[in-house]
Amino acid sequence: MLKKNLLSISALMLIALSACSVKQSVPVYMDESRDLDERVADALSRMTMEEKVAILHAQSKFSSAGVPRLGIPELWCTDGPHGIRPEVKWDEWDQAGWTNDSCTAYPALSCLAATWDREAAALYGKIIYGEECYFVNDMDGNSAVIGKSRLPLDTEFVAFDIETTGLNAMNDRMTEIGAIIFSGTEIKKVFNTFVDPERHIPPDITQLTGIRDSDVAGAPKEREAMQMFMDFIGDRPIIAHNAHFDVGFMTAAANRQGLKFSPVFIDTLALSQALLPELKRFKLDIVSNHLGLPQFNHHRASDDAMVVARMMGKFLPMLTRQGAATVDDIETIYHSLRRTDVAKSYHM
Repeated sequence: MLKKNLLSISALMLIALSACSVKQSVPVYMDESRDLDERVADALSRMTMEEKVAILHAQSKFSSAGVPRLGIPELWCTDGPHGIRPEVKWDEWDQAGWTNDSCTAYPALSCLAATWDREAAALYGKIIYGEECYFVNDMDGNSAVIGKSRLPLDTEFVAFDIETTGLNAMNDRMTEIGAIIFSGTEIKKVFNTFVDPERHIPPDITQLTGIRDSDVAGAPKEREAMQMFMDFIGDRPIIAHNAHFDVGFMTAAANRQGLKFSPVFIDTLALSQALLPELKRFKLDIVSNHLGLPQFNHHRASDDAMVVARMMGKFLPMLTRQGAATVDDIETIYHSLRRTDVAKSYHM
């Protein structure tokens, strides 16, 4: 009998092999007096999806199946469409149905394969198991602050945003940079420039941002624009929504131009996930609306940068109430509050 809370998927093979000793009668596939072809045919006949498959159904707090979200990973046997049971006897596994997101074994064939000598193995091959699963990268958004800074929370920050010709930092280029120097809720200085990408702006990007080739014609090229931005920010920590994207683009640009760019930066996307547990989605406009901030022209650098500054103006008091006094403390508070249920999943 299988017990609840199996600790390893590798136990599946051991379970399959142990089935041999639990059955009351010796099936054809295990009867060594029978012809091997006959035994293999019997084992294969027990592999139909409808009724002969032995399954472990995997659930975790990331599951969306019709069972309670338990908060800890667990494994069960399943009887297919009829629901999940904590334990299933081996003689009931022949009635197991097919299910999705599962670890699946074939006890009959596994038991038979365990008895094969080299000649039989060479003739009939071996079982190669695969799996279907959802991978959740719980390292996504692993930090809200990149870099170290003991500056107090009433220091000057720079909120910024960029627009680009695409999503690839190596192949695409910036078209606009917007930045705001602020402290608390006080806006102190504004920076904005188009950037000449020295290439055609794709129509879908123009549709999204409103930026055309004619807008960037004659604008500062990459090196000049980056130098202007770096002169504007000085040594201040910089802040963006999904900051890894923006900083990644700027780092790639700086590297191409032989410039040193390694600022301390803060990600308001990560902070919003930690500080606003009532939300399920965290796009800039969604968070802005939730915080009651003014309407803005989304996907334009200066407008988005202003929203980030106002957003951070809301977050700083929240972080202070949590005990943060410095920029480094933001990271400590983030890790005490960070959620994994909003991490992105990948179907494999």
